[in-house]
Amino acid sequence: MPTGDFTGISWKDFMLGMTIPNAIISDPQRMPMPPPAGPRNMSMVQDLRHIGKLSPDLQLARLSPEELRVLLIPNITIAAVKLGDKGTVTTTLSSDMLSYVAGLWVGPNNVPVNITVPEANVLLPAIVTKATPFVLPGTTLGIFPTGLIVTCVWSGLFVLAVGYGTMERMQFRSHFRRRLQMAAARSGKVG
Repeated sequence: MPTGDFTGISWKDFMLGMTIPNAIISDPQRMPMPPPAGPRNMSMVQDLRHIGKLSPDLQLARLSPEELRVLLIPNITIAAVKLGDKGTVTTTLSSDMLSYVAGLWVGPNNVPVNITVPEANVLLPAIVTKATPFVLPGTTLGIFPTGLIVTCVWSGLFVLAVGYGTMERMQFRSHFRRRLQMAAARSGKVG
């Protein structure tokens, strides 16, 4: 039964959200709901399917299926719109244990495989470290090199100015020598 801020909100107005910290997933796709089998049987509220991929920064070939299972533990949130346009109510679904009842991580004879959230939280940092590729420090620039670009521009302007001045001095020297030679040729002295 709804309690706290969720009191008075119909289960039909609940919205489920899911994120996986080390994955990029799509918005949920609602699947068609089968009719309930009988009045006393439980019926599924929502059946959502997510499509996505794990972070491309992780090297998944290094991980075992059990480590992937820990890496894919979701964060589930429940939200609903309050009656009378009073905003939204959101909560995080907390669980001490997760069970995989279908798919790759089901045990033999379709027995659900359980993992406790505290156990997963202890294992997760080591698994992410194992899947993260080693980057040799100092081989890449960690920040955009603004100072390097400004220094290169100033250095380029300095080289252009000094080079232009040098070319002008060389041309003046050659003109001066030609004038001296022409003046010497006119006066009859060859030097």
